[in-house]
Amino acid sequence: MKELLAVLKVAMANDLSAHQREVLVAVALNDVPIDALAARLGRSRGAIYKTVHDARRQLRAGLAARGIALGSREMGL
Repeated sequence: MKELLAVLKVAMANDLSAHQREVLVAVALNDVPIDALAARLGRSRGAIYKTVHDARRQLRAGLAARGIALGSREMGL
């Protein structure tokens, strides 16, 4: 598990934009509601949802490129 977290940390740092990291961390790790985050960032709910979707897709691709194939269920995202 430690190895997976280390690889995930590297993938988040290298494969996501700063905005994608900010949104994904807020929604997936800090349990910030999408509507609240959208209001705070001055974005629409749909834009935040799409950012989360794109970030998850990029993380899965980045992990796969590193030899780790996980779905969203295994990643907890």
